Amino acid sequence: MRIFDAYLLRRENRKAAKKFGVTYQKTVPLILKEIEAFEKGNELLIQLYGPEAKSEIIDSIIFYKYSYLDILDLINQLKGSGDRYEHLVLRLLAGTIYEFLNDTRVFLGKKFRRKFSFMENSEPYLLEFDKAADIFKFILEEYSSWLSDIRNNTAFHKTKGARVLKNKMETLDKNKVYEVILYITFLWIKIDSFHRFFIRNVANK
Repeated sequence: MRIFDAYLLRRENRKAAKKFGVTYQKTVPLILKEIEAFEKGNELLIQLYGPEAKSEIIDSIIFYKYSYLDILDLINQLKGSGDRYEHLVLRLLAGTIYEFLNDTRVFLGKKFRRKFSFMENSEPYLLEFDKAADIFKFILEEYSSWLSDIRNNTAFHKTKGARVLKNKMETLDKNKVYEVILYITFLWIKIDSFHRFFIRNVANK
């Protein structure tokens, strides 16, 4: 599963940072437009069929897009930042990613999967769903406890021990944070692909 090792090394150079900046400028407006379109879709369902017609699946799509925008915005802040500021952003990123993963449990869990299983011709949806869920499970197993430690002891300052906070801040593995960012990006691509597959097929019926 560790497919990003070589890319991780290249990512730290300025060319990679510049490339991300270009991607960021193109991606954010696109995601915001998609969010607006999905929100209008849900509003239309409510107008036509009442409050109960609001789609939980569409809500989950909107949720993922907003959540991933937070991560993108923080990554964008890394460009050209000094060591101290970079360290702060990396800690906030780790905490934000932990929250993203924690919320994702609901939308890639068994209960949500069951909603798709009740749909007509559900097999293609479940196949795409499981691809995203497998990546999600891997990230949880590899990084969840580590991200939780950063969140509780450095990112959102839940700890009350100054020595613990100082130690955690000084020993933060910067490369490991970048590694998690890459896996989260890969997870997002799979989730977004699943959402597009779902919307495309529903629209064609």
